[in-house]
Amino acid sequence: MLLSFKVKNFRSFKEEQEISFILNEDEHIEANRSFVINTKNREIRVLKNAVIYGANASGKTNLLLALQTLGRLIIHPASSDNQGLYFDTFVLNRDNTRFEIKFVEEDSIFEYHLEYNFERVVFENLYKNDLIVFERNHQEFIFPDLDESVETLLKTVRKTGLLIFSAQNFNVEDTKKAFSWFFNSFHAASASIINILKTDKGFKEKILYALQFADFNILDIEVEERKQVSLSDTHINIFQKEVVQYITEVYFVYENNGKKFRILLQNESQGTRAYFKIILLLLNPNNKKGSFLFRDELDLSLHKQLTYSLVELLNSEKNYIQFISTSHDSSIMNLLSKHQIYFIEKNVEGESEIFTLSDFEDIDEGHSDPKYASEYEAGLFGAEQIINDAGLMSIFGVEDE
Repeated sequence: MLLSFKVKNFRSFKEEQEISFILNEDEHIEANRSFVINTKNREIRVLKNAVIYGANASGKTNLLLALQTLGRLIIHPASSDNQGLYFDTFVLNRDNTRFEIKFVEEDSIFEYHLEYNFERVVFENLYKNDLIVFERNHQEFIFPDLDESVETLLKTVRKTGLLIFSAQNFNVEDTKKAFSWFFNSFHAASASIINILKTDKGFKEKILYALQFADFNILDIEVEERKQVSLSDTHINIFQKEVVQYITEVYFVYENNGKKFRILLQNESQGTRAYFKIILLLLNPNNKKGSFLFRDELDLSLHKQLTYSLVELLNSEKNYIQFISTSHDSSIMNLLSKHQIYFIEKNVEGESEIFTLSDFEDIDEGHSDPKYASEYEAGLFGAEQIINDAGLMSIFGVEDE
């Protein structure tokens, strides 16, 4: 479960920005919209789900990309120092990028910090329940509780290698737990989940129910593996070799006038594909209680009522998955509490800044059943799309009357 995330000097985030899902003791929220987590140190309340709003190009997608980038750096490390580290800074400056993330795994709170540039890891550390597991400053290392032989091996990590990856490779227990959280959170690819449909009948049945309950008249799902043979890419034909790939294809089965027919998933509507991908993630049998999932543009290509139903499902008492998403549909705000609504806005310098609706004092004053959409649309919270309608109309030579 994600507790908080900080990012600095990544894409539109120049100065450090933080998004936190930890609720303070005095913050009231409906019980079904948060998790109560009993960690070894203390009990904390964490948002079950949240939606991030902002204008186009405000930085919403960049925030999720920052999370993905951290996960990718950890799970798929650079194969050599020559390859370098993925580096995408604010206006392509040469300053270091910094990520800090706090999460819960197996009733323990982990904190991981990473500062790096294209050429090297500058700083890295991992804490578990406020106790240091390891710390690294360039190529100087601190391991408080490791066997000397393992410590010697870990000190050989390359300058572009991440210590968290190397340590879990050598079975350092706390690091294995932290790495497991990253792997489960950032490796939930649809392709790997689809393969479970072939072997897990219960999972397939749940997916079918979810499709049918949403008024998709799908009778069955068929998953097939197709062999594809091609020639290797070379200019010297005599040395070309056959390359064999196995492609997984998904078909939805329908019925018309008593006859069944199939449609390839790629040929379905964008809305059908979007909904299918979301329910695959939510119902993945590998999910654990408190698993963290995120998706850009929750409402993309979905009917408004279907989006509402998904939000209600995510808010339901029996949902144990933490789900973070972005959206442009302000009407969804009326289904959320103020603590679940976040904003990202660019300042005049083009820097993205994060804030939450609960930052506005007395936001609910005078409201017995607060609805936030109309106030957001009226520009009371900022982070809205400002459009010069007259200027836009003038493109076609239409003057404002």
